[in-house]
Amino acid sequence: MRRVRVPQHVLEIVEKLKSLGHSAYVTGGAVRDMFIEGREPSDWDVATSATPREVTDAFDRVYPSGITHGTVTVVTEDGHVEVTTYRQDGPYRDGRHPESVEFVNDIRGDLSRRDFTVNAMAYDPSTGELVDPYGGMNDLEARIIRTVGRPHSRFSEDHLRLLRAVRFAAQLGFSVDASTMAAIREHACDIADVSAERITGEFLKLLTAPAPSRGLRLLVESGLVRYVLPELVELSGSDSGSEGGVHGGSSEPGRSAWHRYEWASAVCDLVPADEGLRLAALFCASPGQDPADSASRAREALTRMRLPRAVVDRAVSLVRLSGSLPANPDDVTFRRFAAYVGKHNILDLLQLERAKRLASGDQDSALEVDSLLKRATGLLQSDAPLAVSDLEVNGSDVIELTGIAPGPAVRAVLLNLLDQVIELPSRNQRDTLRALIPRVWEELGMPGRRESHRVE
Repeated sequence: MRRVRVPQHVLEIVEKLKSLGHSAYVTGGAVRDMFIEGREPSDWDVATSATPREVTDAFDRVYPSGITHGTVTVVTEDGHVEVTTYRQDGPYRDGRHPESVEFVNDIRGDLSRRDFTVNAMAYDPSTGELVDPYGGMNDLEARIIRTVGRPHSRFSEDHLRLLRAVRFAAQLGFSVDASTMAAIREHACDIADVSAERITGEFLKLLTAPAPSRGLRLLVESGLVRYVLPELVELSGSDSGSEGGVHGGSSEPGRSAWHRYEWASAVCDLVPADEGLRLAALFCASPGQDPADSASRAREALTRMRLPRAVVDRAVSLVRLSGSLPANPDDVTFRRFAAYVGKHNILDLLQLERAKRLASGDQDSALEVDSLLKRATGLLQSDAPLAVSDLEVNGSDVIELTGIAPGPAVRAVLLNLLDQVIELPSRNQRDTLRALIPRVWEELGMPGRRESHRVE
């Protein structure tokens, strides 16, 4: 296990609080990550015996980011640091919030309310002291996610912890402790009480983990999948997360469904860790399925998850276009394909297609896509005209030279010009295209002036 250096501005906050007679430690995920090879802490949190008022008085720039729960944020030139007073939580009645919060003086009392042992450690960067009352370091070394105290109690306090356990296992490449997993199975239905936004936030972290297939498998095995993403129930052939359902049971449809599920999981592992691309990988049509049907299912599921419209549209577009790659395209065909799918989609789509072929065991075909990825990268770097907006003329030129009114007919002319430019990129010269506009308009069979020949 390694240990990384605590940033200077965090160290100074700890030392300042200690100089005023308080105790203070770095806590939470930062302590976990600083001892894991290959992970760098992103957020640094400090826990202290000082009250929020005492923290506010100790620093020049502070704002009350979570004052109800004892948290204020100290602003430094090098970043913002949340500083929270040691606390213990009262009873949880709604599966999310404690009814009351009591400030305490002991860091161990504060750590007792944390969710998992690997998140329940505190580190004093000025002395090197590690406070680890629940064996978090041992679980880090054993690569295990285990609750602090009784799993049933931890999960009844905050139902989202059911999904967080699976998400941490996926992100860290850990397994879930047997008693913790048993409690997740027993309480899986409680996740339905959590808002869609909170569930989606955790699911996206799971999906962008280094190997999302680990988390997806745990979703099915735990039974959480029925409430987090029920579409995967059909895909995996599991109706309860039970052992038989997870592995497809004895029926041929079950085995077939589980094969599709594992194939989709493998595709997720093989594409870059990008939200939209991983979502598309999860829903993309497997061999023999209709991409249009898959796109429809993806839109319904992702909309229900309350993802941003742009994320939904991008993922659905990739699912719909999946499988449309032409075989052995020449340069013109490839440019037309790139124009059809859009410059913003071409690289993602090729990454997705490569992953699908690798997941199907087709190494030779995947190598062909690698070649197309290089061609696509070169095409984009060359600024080749692939969209109407890339043309050296625009709608005003069409209106000027044909006299037609603004409308779909103008775009029809521009699309025709684009097709000619895609076939021969050297045509993308303003004078050349302006000379072509009247001829294109006539060839479209709709000559005339704006007064009588506007095309709707």
